[in-house]
Amino acid sequence: MKPRAWIIVTLIFIALAAALQIGGVVAPMWVWLEDDNFNVGVGLFFRVGCETACINASFNYLDVNTRDRTYWIHLIWLETLAACLAILLIVMMMVYLCGFGRWKMSGLNTTMVVTALLAWLCIAVGLILFIVFNGIIITRSPDVSSVSFPWSAFMCFFAGIFYVIISMLIRCRCRTRRYVKNAIPTSGDSKMALNPSTGSQLVRRFFTPSPYREERRQ
Repeated sequence: MKPRAWIIVTLIFIALAAALQIGGVVAPMWVWLEDDNFNVGVGLFFRVGCETACINASFNYLDVNTRDRTYWIHLIWLETLAACLAILLIVMMMVYLCGFGRWKMSGLNTTMVVTALLAWLCIAVGLILFIVFNGIIITRSPDVSSVSFPWSAFMCFFAGIFYVIISMLIRCRCRTRRYVKNAIPTSGDSKMALNPSTGSQLVRRFFTPSPYREERRQ
């Protein structure tokens, strides 16, 4: 595909990654616990489910492991920063698409690669913190059921994978390829071709002339 087509494909990937990241940040599914009498979903900014009395009575360890822990504040900042970078990357890619072929875009290309990698880094560090401090709650609590999977962290994890792919696409596919300086020129005219070919499908090229003028004169 041409670079402009790759830019459109990459923009679609960026939009999907941003939707996953923003969904992971706002959804109250970082810790989801169920029992016969209560359901509690813990998000980065709020909780849903039982009343405050129910949470204080049955889930004191949730307050200890989220509200009063420094790592939870770091998790909020890291994942929120990744969501902001996702929105910024969409804006930069739209500008890149509009100006591709018109303006010099090498600097913006590099900036987008760095932005995608920073978003991936924020997501990765945040997920590591979440797994280290909440892994026991998720895997060992008797209140955890098959439907209490931490979907918010799962969405952020997939967004991080997308950003790795996006950074490679931006750097390798979404730009004009540079030719080697002072290389032997080529032409679309068959009469001027340095490597003329025959009409046979078996042998397309029958000689390669020397690039040195003295040898071509012989």
